[in-house]
Amino acid sequence: MPVRQYPLGSLAAHLIGYVGKADADDDDEDMEKFSYYEPDSVGKQGVEKACDEYLRGSPGGRTIRVNPAGTIKDDLGEKQAERGGRVTLTIDVRLQRILEKALGEAPPTAGKKLSGAAVLLDVRTGEVLALASVPSFDPNIFSPGTPGQTIEAVMTNPASPMLNRTIGARYPPGSTFKPITLLAGLEAGVISPQDTVVCPGFFTIGNHTFHCHNRSGHGSVDAETAIKESCDVWFYERGLKTGLDNITKVAAEFGLGQPTGFDLGSEGRGLVPSAAWKRTQRGEKWWDGDTVQLSIGQSFLLVTPMQMACVAATFANRGTCLRPYVVKRIESSDGQVVHEGQPDVRTHLTAKPQQIEFVRHAMLGAVQDGGTAHPASVQGLAVAGKTGTAEYDKTVDGKTQRLDRAWFIGFAPYDQPQVAISVLIEDAKYGSHTAAEVASKVFAQIFGKSVEDTRPTGATYLD
Repeated sequence: MPVRQYPLGSLAAHLIGYVGKADADDDDEDMEKFSYYEPDSVGKQGVEKACDEYLRGSPGGRTIRVNPAGTIKDDLGEKQAERGGRVTLTIDVRLQRILEKALGEAPPTAGKKLSGAAVLLDVRTGEVLALASVPSFDPNIFSPGTPGQTIEAVMTNPASPMLNRTIGARYPPGSTFKPITLLAGLEAGVISPQDTVVCPGFFTIGNHTFHCHNRSGHGSVDAETAIKESCDVWFYERGLKTGLDNITKVAAEFGLGQPTGFDLGSEGRGLVPSAAWKRTQRGEKWWDGDTVQLSIGQSFLLVTPMQMACVAATFANRGTCLRPYVVKRIESSDGQVVHEGQPDVRTHLTAKPQQIEFVRHAMLGAVQDGGTAHPASVQGLAVAGKTGTAEYDKTVDGKTQRLDRAWFIGFAPYDQPQVAISVLIEDAKYGSHTAAEVASKVFAQIFGKSVEDTRPTGATYLD
């Protein structure tokens, strides 16, 4: 019986996927197309599933005719087995190890196990250089001979180790969405770089008060400082002025609310809400308070880590949104190239180059000039980025808990970007700077630099 082996174990498990016995749950059309034999295995996840047609090959066999007594009467012929094709990925094994190690070292909240995701993209091509989801699994456990209870324990684990969080889980992006809000306001002409808002630590609409993450207030804040210090009040006020339609238009240009086109499929669309959506799905009108919360990446907004890596890459390459892909080449068993991965432009931002550059520079300041994203800084490397802490409510045993999702998106080097990253940590122990520190470790090792830690003693970064 043929057995698939994974010599690297759990490394890139969610990306590679695994194979298992073909069963009635698999697509009937595929079953007929590939003529699965008893010993055959079918791709169940990741590359194994997406490229199953090319990886499978064709089983061999001998056809005989026997009489009722079991005696062979005729030998009708023998068919030689054909090996499967060859699939080459864009993944860099060194970078994959770096990303998984950095993500795995993030400290979990007390009493919880670490869970999260990270994506590393080549901003020039859209190639996925590394992809990690925690917790993970070892695809070798799906080999024949593994006790059923072992497989069952993994499949039913409440921590969901089989879930590829990079494309299959949706989260509010929090303040990593603020660069999109700023760009939307600049493009619509309702925000200028010099716009100043006085932040007292809160913003009131009617009888509802929305707080800034800095309850003491930031004082007088302009647009660039609003990104650098992640001032919620600035974005409440200017986001409301920008308006729902302008914000969602630019969000759509970044590819939010729709699949990225990632070639493994099985990815979530996310959600960019609209007044029509809320009326249809919630039976309610869209309020100014919804726009206020949307402007800082909350409200009903949902994204995947892959989508946010694409947002970072789009800022990095100054407005071109590329489709992420991981399959670099597919060759048939006889060596013929049947597929070649190529850069594929999804959209171009309609904002003016100087508007995009202004937001990029503000993201540079958030890291390099002691802003909330400073924990992502690396000695000798210009890193641009944005942190975010997204709040969500979780009900356990009838009790509602308010928990945080920690984010970082960014790119480097600033002037001639090569890579972009998104990091998402569920229930992060120290807020968004935990995600930023993961990115710092990754950037430092990619470019052979040292992680910078010039934070003032006792400094904390909440957003």
